[in-house]
Amino acid sequence: MSYPIKADLIPLVRGVLISLRPFAKVHGTTLQFRSSFKNWHTIYEPDILSAQLFNVLIKIIGSERLCNLIIIHLSKKDRNSLDLILENIAIDHRRVETLQSQITPVIITCDKAKGLLTLSLPLIVTMQRPEYNESKQSNIIKPWYDEIRKRLTNHFKSIENLENAAASRSESEARYLRIINALIQENMHRETFHVDELSQMLNISRTQLFRKMKPLVQMSPGRYIRFVRLESARAILQKGHHNVTEAAFAVGFVNVSHFSRSLYKQFGFTPSQLQSRSL
Repeated sequence: MSYPIKADLIPLVRGVLISLRPFAKVHGTTLQFRSSFKNWHTIYEPDILSAQLFNVLIKIIGSERLCNLIIIHLSKKDRNSLDLILENIAIDHRRVETLQSQITPVIITCDKAKGLLTLSLPLIVTMQRPEYNESKQSNIIKPWYDEIRKRLTNHFKSIENLENAAASRSESEARYLRIINALIQENMHRETFHVDELSQMLNISRTQLFRKMKPLVQMSPGRYIRFVRLESARAILQKGHHNVTEAAFAVGFVNVSHFSRSLYKQFGFTPSQLQSRSL
């Protein structure tokens, strides 16, 4: 259920953009957020607004010819809409028309000569709603923002996307990460499989393994093994052919309660929620 809140809009925008960076990196670009003002307190419905912003940026990043860096500016020209200006976009009017039909009610305008794209997202101001309580609703944004950021970030930090990101840098990095992933997936059903055994299989020390993996996945080896276990469990649950206990055992968890807590901490969803939706 959506609810109006009065809160700073900038953390929501920054959080969505940070969460989209792994996806943008796969497509060969970096997202950078800039704002000429420090805060913007206004009334809006966060789940609707973030979904709109998420949807339009995914479509643009995934389909356009991009430069190595996209700079996104926040504009305050209209108090009833969130206006974002994207620099370094190569797009023609036909593509704008197609995008516009896909992402209503967001309004798109472009300046092809300057490589600028402006997105106007309605804020859905609801000041007159009798149930609106500013002090109460302002306290809701922090846990909501933390939760949506966790879900957006983990939506794109998948094994496949990490391999694609490595391949975009070099084939040797991609090949090494695929070997690591294969070893973990072959042995993750064993609770005792940990970093020492992985380093032995690769014939390197723990320290060397850490130095090799950190640039590849931005995680330590131990954390990455856990990530692969949970990512694999998520895939198992979403297929709907196994119950929670079977999924836990398949990825090396013998304590189902601990597995459920770990899954929720990683993805922001319980096992039963994962079984009922496709993320």
